[in-house]
Parts: sequence; C-alpha cells; structure tokens
Amino acid sequence: MKQEIFNPLVSVIVPIYNVALYLDDCLTSICNQTYKKLEIICVDDGSTDDSGKIIDKYAEMDERIKIIRQKNAGLSAARNAALDVAVGEWVIGVDSDDYLSVNAIENCIPHTADEDVDMIRFNVWDFADGFPEKRLGNAYFNPIATGKYKVTEALLQRTNVSFWGKLWRRSLLESLKLRFPLGLINEDLYFWYCMMSHSKYMYFENNEKALYYYRRGRVGSIMEQVYKRTDKKTLNLLVICDLILEWYKGHNIRQRFGYEMETPSQAEISLVEYVYRCMLRDCPPALADEAWFIWKNMIDKHALRIQILQNPWTAQHYFMPPAVVSAMNHFYEKKEAPKTTTSPTTTVIMKSDIEMLSKVRLLSSYNRLLRYYRLAQLKTFFSWGEHRKKNKEKKACLKKMIRRCRDIKMEFWYQLFN
Repeated sequence: MKQEIFNPLVSVIVPIYNVALYLDDCLTSICNQTYKKLEIICVDDGSTDDSGKIIDKYAEMDERIKIIRQKNAGLSAARNAALDVAVGEWVIGVDSDDYLSVNAIENCIPHTADEDVDMIRFNVWDFADGFPEKRLGNAYFNPIATGKYKVTEALLQRTNVSFWGKLWRRSLLESLKLRFPLGLINEDLYFWYCMMSHSKYMYFENNEKALYYYRRGRVGSIMEQVYKRTDKKTLNLLVICDLILEWYKGHNIRQRFGYEMETPSQAEISLVEYVYRCMLRDCPPALADEAWFIWKNMIDKHALRIQILQNPWTAQHYFMPPAVVSAMNHFYEKKEAPKTTTSPTTTVIMKSDIEMLSKVRLLSSYNRLLRYYRLAQLKTFFSWGEHRKKNKEKKACLKKMIRRCRDIKMEFWYQLFN
C-alpha cells in the first residue's frame, strides 16, 4: 500500500490543434520523463496540418499514449474529453507548443504522498521563438519559496491560474464534477478559482532550473486571442466571472473562507475589480457601455454593491459607464471632451451624476491624504534642521485637509445608503 502512494499513476493531458512545428518537442519531453508511470492522453482537436501523423508516430513507439480524435471544438472541449477518460490519481496539463524538463514529474512525486495537498506547482520559465532561453527565461508568475502552503484568499490571487504546469489531485476534481466551460476563453481562470477554493494545501517546488517551458508569441495560439483587443475577450471574461461567483454561491465558499453566508469574500471582490480593470483596458469603445451594464448588473445580482463601493475607484465606475467617466475626466481637467462614436446605450451626463462623481473623487482624495499624513509622521519625511518650521506648517495643513475630507466622506456614505 505504501508503494502505491509513492508511485501514483499520472495522467498527462495534451490538447493538440495545428502545432506540427512544435509537437515533436512536446511529446519527446513527455515520453522521456524519468518518472515512467504515466498515462499520456493526446486529444487531436480537428487538426488540419500534420499533427495527427506525428501523434500516430509517437503512439507506435510508446504504448502509454492514448489518442482521442474529435472535430474542432476548442481547448476546453479537448481538455474535458481527456479528463473524462483519465484514470490517473494525479493529472497534469501540458500545452502542445510547450515542453517539460525530463525530471519535472519525478520531482513532484514525493509530495503526492501528503493527503492534504491537492495541487503541486513547479517552476515555469517562458521563452519565445528566435531567442535563447537564458535570455528570455524568467521565473514565471510570482515564484514563491519551496514548501507547503495553506490555500487562502491571498494565495488565490498571488499564483498564476494556468491549468498547465501543475499536478492536480483527480479525486477532488471528480468529486466536484468540475470541467472547463465550453466555447469561452479565460477558461483557466474559472478552473483555478473553482478547484482551489476547495483545496486544503498546495505545494510549490521552486527549483533553480525550470521544469516547464512556456512558449510565448506563437501565431494562432489561444493566448494570442486573449491578448488581442476583441469584443469576444471582454464579454467572455464577464461570463467567466459570473460563472465563478455562481460556483461560490452554490458551494458555500464564503463559509469555507470564514465569512457569513451573506458576506462576500475578498476573493470575490478582488475578482470583480480585476475583471473590470481588464474590461477598461481591452474593451472596444463601441462595446464599452454594454460591458459596463453587464458588470454592474452582475454586482447587484451577487449582492456585492456595498463592498464594491468601499473602493473609491470601483465606486466611481459603478455609478457611471466608461464614456461618462472619460467625459468627466476631461471636464475636471478643463479640456474639451473628445468626439468619439459611442453606442446607442451611452448614458447622458446628468447634474446628479456630476455631484455623485465629485463626492467619489473627494472620497478618493481623503484616502490619499490619509496616506500622506501617515507618511508625514515618519521622521524621514522631515528635515529636522532649519526646515522644521516649514514642515510643521505642512503637517498642520494636511491635518486640516483631512478633517474636511473626513466630513465629506461621512456625508457621502450617509446620502448613499439613506
């Protein structure tokens, strides 16, 4: 029984679509792993190049390879098809244009004996075609020290959300009946939040050398679509966010993190703020108001309004769509608003909107002044010689401004909730 614990079967999932140029490197790195107890599941998602022939060649040489062929349905469908037939105790995803170090899986196996650990992550280095790996190689996505970590809300937001480059405990995945959402990009974000919200601990194997090599900048890759400024990307991210919030509600995740059932977790709030920042960055102007309306309704639907309004930045954007906020920025800077083509749903700027935005801006000013005042209390902020009198005046001025902003803040919240 002890031998089985330390020698688990690992299912390696490789979704494949038109990657004939890179597939040899990927499959060679998997087949040559020093840990041999593997189940290699290759899903040909309707490739139109020579990818299918390359898979067949490797399947003849290595009996551990299983091939699934299907019509092109996307990355999520390919991964789901592999998860449906996987029998390993642990699952690892490898994108077909990436590759592993030969000892990647073996380095993680000792940690699979810990029954509290539900995910094992190792060091990932990124590279691009045409550049030496040492030149572009970086420890990818905020590396942390080697060790076992309790899964907390902070850890959820600190670690990268990719499915690849990690070992996942399949028994937990199957007990949750978790699969990737079909027809959407940013599917890894959904899988990460749903899976890790039920995990007890993760283990991070931070080697000096990379165990997973992630290829950047490949033409036609999924990530190329993600980084493009497209309508699909923005609206997909909003859908993914809504699905995650639904999962949290349906599986009592708030209580798992120590909150009352009616109190949103910090993980939910941070996710909603992150999604809106991405929306502002990537959403085409013609779709901005529609995306804002969906985001605002999602906040109300999941009862996040009070928490969202505690952040001056999100409070400002909650009350008015991007077009109005942009116009107000020009108004306050005494510049002429730019002439842009907006969608028919663009909100008209009302006097009440201007007053509300003014109060939100003052609330933000209060928070900034408070930080300045705390900084002013440090000796390093002052020159304690001949400029002492001048700095005392500066400190008194700050105190006066903070008192004024504090009064405005109290008035703002009173009007908002009464």
